[in-house]
Amino acid sequence: MSDCIHRRCHKQNCLLQEWTQWDTCSKPCGPDGRQTRSRKVLIPASCAGNPCGHLYEERPCNRYCVNGIYKDDICKCNDGWIGKCCNKDINECLDSTKICHPNVCINTVGSYKCSCHAGYEEEDGACTDIDECSGNVCDQICTNTEGSYKCSCREGYILNNLKSKCIIGDFCKNGEHNCDHICVSKPDGSYSCKCKLGYYEQNNSTKCLDIDECLLSLHNCNQLCINTPGSYKCSCKSGFKTNNNGLNCIDIDECADISIHCDYQCKNTPGSFECLCPSGFKLLSDKRTCQELPVTEKTEQTTTDSKLSTGYIILIVVIIALIITTIAIGTVCYRRIRRYRRATRTTIGENPPPYSLSEQSGVPYCSPGHLDVTCPDYVNSEKKSTENIYS
Repeated sequence: MSDCIHRRCHKQNCLLQEWTQWDTCSKPCGPDGRQTRSRKVLIPASCAGNPCGHLYEERPCNRYCVNGIYKDDICKCNDGWIGKCCNKDINECLDSTKICHPNVCINTVGSYKCSCHAGYEEEDGACTDIDECSGNVCDQICTNTEGSYKCSCREGYILNNLKSKCIIGDFCKNGEHNCDHICVSKPDGSYSCKCKLGYYEQNNSTKCLDIDECLLSLHNCNQLCINTPGSYKCSCKSGFKTNNNGLNCIDIDECADISIHCDYQCKNTPGSFECLCPSGFKLLSDKRTCQELPVTEKTEQTTTDSKLSTGYIILIVVIIALIITTIAIGTVCYRRIRRYRRATRTTIGENPPPYSLSEQSGVPYCSPGHLDVTCPDYVNSEKKSTENIYS
């Protein structure tokens, strides 16, 4: 104050820090719970400034035990509630031991209630299955199921759109069949199954299995057969191709292919080809290129070719000489025998080779087709005596 008397004083109000958060309640629930908070002085008051006030506060807390009874510093919960202060509802529907399981359980505040599924009814606090088949719910066959039922029909009938009445139906048309391939309807409402071409029925069932035409030799391929689902296809060996009908294989003329390069000449063979070289050349290992032979090899080849040519000429000459000789001998024989036949006027019978005797004169003659046989010696020796007799 003395400072304010002797000199001019600047008024300063108390400046405080913000209150802290309320601390944790001293008790979780009940009438005795307390919690506090505090603050600090940043600048004290001076020169008649506003004072700081109190720096500490306290208040009651957690004064509740709504769903229970507070006793001995403990909140004892009523049925259906849990927690230190009985403020959390128990979801009884999570407990699988409840009597409404496995049907619908509805949780309520502090309790629960059961609600049965469709097809069930409550009985003594539990849900039991309703036997719908005890009533006339189906036209022909009724099968009770858990919580429901199912209608079905006798053979030859199908369910209508309402799934309750049976009508004579077309299983094939409605697609209500088990056939793999073809469904055939019958007048009585039933159906039978057939397989497509290239398949067969498995033990009179509705299943169809592929026929292996290649394995059973039921194909028209002349080389290779490849089985396909329901059919087969023909294939050819290397060097062949299928014709227009796709069944037969014809040879590929590789020599007509411009990509085949033979040095000299290309010769087509069944399923392949080969390259040829002129005289004096040999074919290399690539089977395409012709290489000229060295002089020694060329001479040997020429000599061999000459020997072969000479042999062929000699053989031809010998054959021609034999033919000419046979014709000449046969002609002489025929002329001699002809004179005897004319003289005796014999009837010539069968002529086994190489000659026969006349039936009247006993004069031998040459048989036709045996001109290579010379006349027997006694034909020549008896010529005069025979001529003298008939002269």
